[in-house]
Amino acid sequence: MNFLNHDLQLFSSFQSNGIEMRGAWHMPHFLNDFGYDERTLAGVQKLLDRVKKIGFNTIFIETVNAFTIYKSNCSTVNPRFDFPKSQYGEYEDDYLACFIGEAHKRDLKVHAWTTTMRAGKFVNSLAESLPGTIKPEWLARGYHNEFGLNGKYGELMWLDASNPEVSDYLVRQYQELTAKYDLDGIELDAIRYPVSNLMEVNDSSLVSDFGYTDCALTMFNNNYHYHGDLKTEIVQNQDLKAKWVRFRSHLMTEIVQTSRTVVLEIKPDLP
Repeated sequence: MNFLNHDLQLFSSFQSNGIEMRGAWHMPHFLNDFGYDERTLAGVQKLLDRVKKIGFNTIFIETVNAFTIYKSNCSTVNPRFDFPKSQYGEYEDDYLACFIGEAHKRDLKVHAWTTTMRAGKFVNSLAESLPGTIKPEWLARGYHNEFGLNGKYGELMWLDASNPEVSDYLVRQYQELTAKYDLDGIELDAIRYPVSNLMEVNDSSLVSDFGYTDCALTMFNNNYHYHGDLKTEIVQNQDLKAKWVRFRSHLMTEIVQTSRTVVLEIKPDLP
């Protein structure tokens, strides 16, 4: 018996519920120089016409990446999205409202793609790098006191999940986004620390791990009744490593749960 054909035949006999998502991720303005100038209403319409023609039915639009693409009462708008009042016709100066409204006219769903824990890219100094609404003390720090990974996007900064002000900031951000825009869903991306090799190395010089702020260390010490020097002991102590990983996982889970709760209080059916 050809088991592959048998499995395919069996699979084809399953009843479908008729729900299908054909989604694409979209970074606003990325296609401006390729014939789709989203700084105009006509450019947004042209892009969405193309998306519809290709066969997609859902767009995940990058909405929050440290800065927002909309004017906010709690976050900092990216200067590239601070437009004159007449920029988008009936939508005035609101690029995101324009994008959602025009997408819905074409039966396209729009999900907000948010990079939850990102705090921006470090350039020269914190004063030049941070959005105005993010405080320097909100930043997560690496084992060697670094801000983040220095890779193809530069040195990306991350928020400290242990800081209650960070959690409150994120909750207010999601509340506002949900209440202000007619979204079909919200995606929490980058809901993590940037990297960790803690469980694999036993040499402090090789550690690449994040979350070592005073706030996090104090909270960990209280939760686990720990009284030693964590950064020194953790390198050789597998049990302590496991507790540290578990502690940070719980912090992220709490942010997801709290954000989900406040979003569903406003729009109960939002995925």
